[in-house]
Amino acid sequence: MLSKRERFQQWRGNTVNVEQKYINTASLISDYVDSVETLEEIRLAFSDVHPSKFKEFGMFNGRSLGAVVFFKLVVDEAREQFYAESGDTLLYQTLTDLNNMLISAYDRPKNLSGKEARDIFNAINTLLQIDDAFFANKKLSKNLFFSLYTLVHLVEPAFNSLGFIALGVVSTRIDIAETRVAARALLLRIAAKAQLLEPKEGIGLNILQQMHGYFNQRYLNIIKDEQPDETPKGASGILSDGVHPKTLAILQKLSLLEGEMQQISANITHFIALRTHKAELESKIQAIKALLDATTTNDHQVFERKYFLDLLATNLESYLVFRDSLCGEQKDLFLAKIARLAKAVEAQNLSIKINHGLSWITAPFSRIYRTAVPQLLQDMITACVPATLDSECKAMLKELAANCLVELTTELATQNQQLEHLSRQLFATEDKLKRSMFTEPLYTLTSLCQKTDAARHAVHAYQQLFFSIKENMDFLRKYQADAKTFGEFIRLNNNFWVKLSNFFAQFLSIFKTDTARTIDAARACQRNVAALAAKYQNAIRQEMQQIDDDPSLDETVKNQLKEHFSAEMNEIHVQQPNKALLRAREVRLLIISLSRLFATHPEPRVKKYTPEFATPTEDVSGLGTSPQPSL
Repeated sequence: MLSKRERFQQWRGNTVNVEQKYINTASLISDYVDSVETLEEIRLAFSDVHPSKFKEFGMFNGRSLGAVVFFKLVVDEAREQFYAESGDTLLYQTLTDLNNMLISAYDRPKNLSGKEARDIFNAINTLLQIDDAFFANKKLSKNLFFSLYTLVHLVEPAFNSLGFIALGVVSTRIDIAETRVAARALLLRIAAKAQLLEPKEGIGLNILQQMHGYFNQRYLNIIKDEQPDETPKGASGILSDGVHPKTLAILQKLSLLEGEMQQISANITHFIALRTHKAELESKIQAIKALLDATTTNDHQVFERKYFLDLLATNLESYLVFRDSLCGEQKDLFLAKIARLAKAVEAQNLSIKINHGLSWITAPFSRIYRTAVPQLLQDMITACVPATLDSECKAMLKELAANCLVELTTELATQNQQLEHLSRQLFATEDKLKRSMFTEPLYTLTSLCQKTDAARHAVHAYQQLFFSIKENMDFLRKYQADAKTFGEFIRLNNNFWVKLSNFFAQFLSIFKTDTARTIDAARACQRNVAALAAKYQNAIRQEMQQIDDDPSLDETVKNQLKEHFSAEMNEIHVQQPNKALLRAREVRLLIISLSRLFATHPEPRVKKYTPEFATPTEDVSGLGTSPQPSL
């Protein structure tokens, strides 16, 4: 494939040597487009009234035609490659028409008419309406639309860079206000088209995964922290004095983890709200700026200068945004003045008729005056001459619009500062992720917030599960210790005389000693305790399995939590047989106590919750409550 310089040389032929400044400018713009990753970067680069990037493109003194050359060469490349890949004649013809228009604009820039400018915009709109399926080459599509987005962004600063006389000359051929509005509308359509062509499961999902990965590492750091320095929320109502340090450690980590997730979710929610408000502010600024530009351009028009009400009708949408942005006494005065003007026009007041009549009579002289007299001098003369109601309305509109722009721009700057602060809180030094918060679609951020909320609810439910697991574990370990006590008693007392007693008792029960009876009862209790222990072990496994089955939390975080549960609970419950209960009398009392327990058919309680709502199906009043009556 030919390079841009080779294409330019092939196109211009013998004149290429005297047109080097244009291809140099085109190369400069091309390098810039290749360097950016998102449309947001381009938008921010041209957000100032006199952007530095616009000045940079003028270093070879060939900015305007260089931009035309750049986009003409981009269209050339796209036309060839898209047609070779898709064979779509509509896309090929649209790019060919656009290419011919750009050639015409380059060959006679001083004779470019308003109709030709509109034709270029219409061709671009036709290009944007072509089905997305024909833009399968994502790299080529990105270059085309990023180039187009950059080119259209040059329109506004190009007009701003013109002096009064130059602006007046241009306005005789092109409706500047209309062109500005069309360019701004085109930027929105290009951005929407480029967003539709983004691979949703590639870039967006990858960014989501990176964000989740970053947050998961923060969660792991909290879990792995050996000495959490914060007491769990609500611990005073849950924990009793003398609670085991390991139990407190688990609760502290879960509480800190939930708090971290809650803060992240709140920050993302706030960020989404601020970004939405920022977009509204930018839309208002854009509309009011368009109205102010249209009013200023109208005042500088040599021909076909509009009256105030006609001006509002032409820019109705922008005016309505401006009107709704006003408030208080200024708004009331402004609307009252417009109403007075409208009433005077409607009633065909004599002064209005005379004003209109004089305007038509003096129109030729007015045009000569506007063309020959510098704008600065016109403004000075206007300030000294008594104003008509129409000109008063125009002056008031310009003053209020300028003030409104200052207020909205100040508010926008505050919003940007808050957004930067929140992005730093969320991602610290991760610049790529911070940028993504500004450029990713809001539905991506909403998805991130929803997943964080789901994880937070899961952690809250884990606390409830931990309470239940601990209760079942306490119950299990207590009676496992009793089983060990029985085993130790049997080992020490099941001697020769007991065995002999049992042998003769087969023939006559009178030979059964108290010790032998106690050992038989102890063995029966051992079996019952073992069966009950199996139930509680199964209950604990079910509760731990709920953590495994919960999709709301990352596997590494879940595994780390389970390890802490298991290791710390085991450390809490390491116990030895109670040697104080090895005497027969105490063992018999323990057997009676357990027999009463078994008569109630005790069952473990398994706490369940729905992960997506994180609502436990059973409340736990506290760690001090055992699942069965204590004996």
